[in-house]
Amino acid sequence: MTTISEQDIDALDQFLQERCEDTNGFFSVEMLDGYLCALHVCAQPLAPDQWLPPIWGEGFEFRSVEERDAMSERVLSLWEDVGTRVGAAAEGREEECMPLIAAAPDMEDMDPERTDEFLGLAWAMGFSIAIDLATDAWDEMCDRIEGLGEDLDQIDELMMIGTEDDNSPAITLARRMEILEIIPGLLGALEAHRLDGRKSN
Repeated sequence: MTTISEQDIDALDQFLQERCEDTNGFFSVEMLDGYLCALHVCAQPLAPDQWLPPIWGEGFEFRSVEERDAMSERVLSLWEDVGTRVGAAAEGREEECMPLIAAAPDMEDMDPERTDEFLGLAWAMGFSIAIDLATDAWDEMCDRIEGLGEDLDQIDELMMIGTEDDNSPAITLARRMEILEIIPGLLGALEAHRLDGRKSN
């Protein structure tokens, strides 16, 4: 069951696009979803005052208290939705943990070998930013969880768009779809690991 409405997702997405991109904040709900997913399954919890500011960007100012409260509430609703989804995946219901990816309406008709359709790019960017907030915790998780490093490398592939020498060549649409298919299982496994860690403590 979702804990955030489509209307709130659309309003939050529009706000990020129109207000936060200029302050180097997040530019879409897809990016925010990747960010919150990584935060949620991380073994080291972070307080909201640590992870909320990067969303809005450096020097960002809300126009009113009402605007701040409304947008913060929407972010927290998405946070709860992410928690519900990764929890379902941890219980084996991976089909309920699909990432919020903005796909083109004609995606199914596209050539799978094309390299100019960056499906999952924003999600991977958000995921990567969250990892950077707790690098020691993620390094320790990679040491403990077999294959996690390789899985994270695959998510990094989604950021390969072929515009720089060290970020080339761009991967195909087919490869992007292949990587996105592993994400629900990965999130479920990480959430199960996080919960097991809490029990042992």
